[in-house]
Amino acid sequence: IVRLGKGVFVKGTLDEEVLGRVLEVLFQYQAKARELQVHHMCSVATSAVREASNGKDFLVRVKRETGIDFRALTGAQEARLLALALQWNRPAPSNLIYGGIDIGGGSTEIFWYTEQGYVDGISMPIGTVRVLENFCEYPLSEKAVGMVRSFVQANSQEFQMRQGTMIPHRVFGISGLLHCIFDL
Repeated sequence: IVRLGKGVFVKGTLDEEVLGRVLEVLFQYQAKARELQVHHMCSVATSAVREASNGKDFLVRVKRETGIDFRALTGAQEARLLALALQWNRPAPSNLIYGGIDIGGGSTEIFWYTEQGYVDGISMPIGTVRVLENFCEYPLSEKAVGMVRSFVQANSQEFQMRQGTMIPHRVFGISGLLHCIFDL
């Protein structure tokens, strides 16, 4: 975990120190891919890169230094790819709607799919790093909790309007955060 989004949602830029760690990890991934004789990799960047003012420059630098060609995804593309991956792993039986949620550092994606494939999805600018860096203080005050509540309400309007239109029969959480909560 390199914490690529650290500071992005407050300062608007990717941090140079973090970028160095990202490059180190990418070199390690490349070595492992060679060891495993991987012939093709698909690399994508999500909310931190798409929102950072230096995100495109970062992708150019990564390509120049590592040869890895990342594609920055929109929130909608991210939701669709997550749904396709989950559908491949957890196919929906006929006539059922399955849903998924991925809570990342900068965004949360919610999506729906059926046996026939991807139905719909949304991306909201609500993520753990974004919330922590913008609203949280220690110890957590009532004021901070209220600010987080207001932020989530304001940034989940689209989901709130659409939540009654597709009620899934089963929902899967696929983020690291959800897995940690489950483990606890």
